[in-house]
Amino acid sequence: MPTQRSRKLPSPKGIIMDAEERGLLACRAASDRKALDIAVLDLREISSITDLFLVCSGQNSRQMRAIAEEIDNRLSERGVEPLSREGTSEGSWLLLDYDDLVIHIFSEDARLYYDLERLWAQAPRLTRLAGEPIPEPQAAGKPSPAAARAEGVP
Repeated sequence: MPTQRSRKLPSPKGIIMDAEERGLLACRAASDRKALDIAVLDLREISSITDLFLVCSGQNSRQMRAIAEEIDNRLSERGVEPLSREGTSEGSWLLLDYDDLVIHIFSEDARLYYDLERLWAQAPRLTRLAGEPIPEPQAAGKPSPAAARAEGVP
């Protein structure tokens, strides 16, 4: 059985949160910054690297940075700091590593290319955290990342 990483420990501010509680807070922050196609994958039963992946998309690098900053600010207010931050301000993939919660913020094209949801297809989705899919505004003639994945478009 894979190691469970999720634990409730007090933060420096004395607030106790587990991976799912941090995931819910991160989902709300991403949604508030209009992140697209938010998904939370539960890796607890299939991997020891982390408990949860939060995967979402931004329409441009500015929005991706805003999503990352909002998530970071909301969790920091609760005394939760990331172990690391990866990606550049103009990059197509930003990553926030909170040990048992890893947050991936992609450009739409990078998300289709890396397709983490396909790589971790056996991981259950925690819809109670991410909620219903957030409607995505569509550029003319361009399928949404979710629709492209469903149709098998590379």
